[in-house]
Amino acid sequence: MTGDRGERPTPATSSLPIACGHSSGREAGRRLRPAPRRLAARSDLGAAPTHAACRTPDGVRRTHTIICRGKVHKPTEYGRKLFLAQGASGLITDFSVLEGNTADVTLVAPALEHHQRLFKRAPNEFAGDRGFFSAENVTRAEAAGVGVVSVPKPGYKSAKQAELERTREFRRGQRWRAGIEGTISALKRGRGLARCSWRGDRGLRVLVGLAIVTHNLTILSASFA
Repeated sequence: MTGDRGERPTPATSSLPIACGHSSGREAGRRLRPAPRRLAARSDLGAAPTHAACRTPDGVRRTHTIICRGKVHKPTEYGRKLFLAQGASGLITDFSVLEGNTADVTLVAPALEHHQRLFKRAPNEFAGDRGFFSAENVTRAEAAGVGVVSVPKPGYKSAKQAELERTREFRRGQRWRAGIEGTISALKRGRGLARCSWRGDRGLRVLVGLAIVTHNLTILSASFA
């Protein structure tokens, strides 16, 4: 996939950190077998429906396609937000097509619960951007057994929080999280998620699912080549 980096990018997927980008070769193959120890999360606007998908049969635009993300240069966008969680191997382990402008802060608990159901344990590290931060989310992740929670606090930071965000482990998680941007770019440009040509909500969800399956199969095939 275009734009992907190595298994350990400069680093995430963060979190939508993530040690992002796919790995290749036999070393990657060995690392794909265990449950991912890192989980990165990210929500992004993508899979913008076409004219036909955006409108109901009577021509009325659906309100769930209108996204306001607070960007000065793009006050209003049309599309659907996607949530992605990616492990250190580069495999996408969780995704969802969100309704409306869902707040990122509400997505952490479901992501951790899904990871625990899938792999029977919490990730060693969880990384995300500032939209995922809340004191409750940090407490919940630590209580679930996450060793390093790398999610920066927006706005004012206490001296303790500022010191935490300067630690090597926290900064490493943020570098690793940044790698998911390459995955998002590849899904949009290489897997067709920049624009959905399939009709309706169901068509959109199917297209997103197929794009992610293709992404994961590409990583797996490269890892065992």
